[in-house]
Amino acid sequence: RDQKPHRLPSIEDCAVSSSDIGPARQVEREDESAYVNRCLDRILSTMNDKARLLYELKFRQELTLEEMAQHLNCSISAVKVRIHRLRHSLQEQLREQLESVP
Repeated sequence: RDQKPHRLPSIEDCAVSSSDIGPARQVEREDESAYVNRCLDRILSTMNDKARLLYELKFRQELTLEEMAQHLNCSISAVKVRIHRLRHSLQEQLREQLESVP
């Protein structure tokens, strides 16, 4: 089966065009995006080296599953499982941090 690769949605993916909102809301969205990125960086800094490497390969370098498997010296299935676990962990930790915002 041919599936589209998964990736974490960013604030920009969900953003409304800047022409559709006022300048104050645009600044607020940019602040939110910067805050989420800082939270994500903090979360990643607490993870082990393998998890950070996987994040880098998948979400920053946007390698294919095959390329990641070669780089990590494992099967494509193992890469898929690791990505799933990483995504779940990041979502949970990010949710916790964002819920704690006053």
